[in-house]
Amino acid sequence: MLLREVLASPLVTAAKATRTFQEREPLVSIARYGHLCEALKNRLGVDACAMNTNAQQIALNIPRDGYGRGAESPILTSDVSLFFRTSTENLCREVAAAVVETPQARWSSKNVDGAIVDFVRIVMGLPTSDPRHAPSVAVLKEHHAAAVAAKAKPIDALRSTFVLACTAPSAVSIGL
Repeated sequence: MLLREVLASPLVTAAKATRTFQEREPLVSIARYGHLCEALKNRLGVDACAMNTNAQQIALNIPRDGYGRGAESPILTSDVSLFFRTSTENLCREVAAAVVETPQARWSSKNVDGAIVDFVRIVMGLPTSDPRHAPSVAVLKEHHAAAVAAKAKPIDALRSTFVLACTAPSAVSIGL
């Protein structure tokens, strides 16, 4: 009974704000290897961190949860670093090549508006009810238009837009 109450509490489910949430800033951390790889796999249906040798090598630079010898608490990297930023961007490029404009691709440059809405909803994890959804769609559309204006091929413009969505804070962090 006690376990059920603990697991159903707002502290665990985050279903409603608690006093702690009102008094303190929420904890935001980078998505470490296990979380980021699983999130991309669940959202896209692609095992991003193991889909090819290049992706596997890139993913090795994403911090993992770990334990120090004799330590009770885990070692959790929580800050953005140059290695994390570069690794996530390069991993997202690999994923973009697999999910945008390929024979099995979900997204095509023939339907840019639909793809961008999907990028925000699926890749960034922002449902249409989220107040960040519409501004995110606008930013991605602006990015795509700028890429096309710079003479990028339609496929490259859409892949670049995917990478922007894939590296957005809501996609590569925990707690937003």
